[in-house]
Amino acid sequence: MRNLALLPIEKSVQDEIRTSRDKLLAYAGIKVDILALENDILRVRVAQTSLINNYLLSQSQLVSRAGSLLAPLNGRYRIHYVTLSYKPNFGEIDHQWIAERKKAYKLSRNDLSKQLGIADEAIRGLLTGVTPLTQQQQAAFFYYFMTYELNRDFRELEILESSL
Repeated sequence: MRNLALLPIEKSVQDEIRTSRDKLLAYAGIKVDILALENDILRVRVAQTSLINNYLLSQSQLVSRAGSLLAPLNGRYRIHYVTLSYKPNFGEIDHQWIAERKKAYKLSRNDLSKQLGIADEAIRGLLTGVTPLTQQQQAAFFYYFMTYELNRDFRELEILESSL
């Protein structure tokens, strides 16, 4: 956590916050930094830097997690949060990325066409690389496959539980 030394707090409290910070980053992909301390107002940036288990957090969830991290301050400061929600790198999503996932999930071009509401000819062009993907299409494919993966995991868990 950047700028923790700005706070006039005991070393044991700093250590507790650092430990919690490390866990929050490792288990939730959330990074928390202190931006400034002015007139007992603490400005804190909280960002979801990566997806852990494909779990997207809202701004209020980010604030809640950061609030728990800073609980050892015991209300000494008014805290103003600057939140940065997770934003995928859509530039990585191209026809090869889509083809890899289509193959991994054993989906047909027809499946993609019907489930995404994109005409079959347009899907063909996107999959061959003839038609470049727009950012909206990249986002649609990213979230489609993320949802597909989550649903697959839930189905596998249900099958496993029903066999016990």
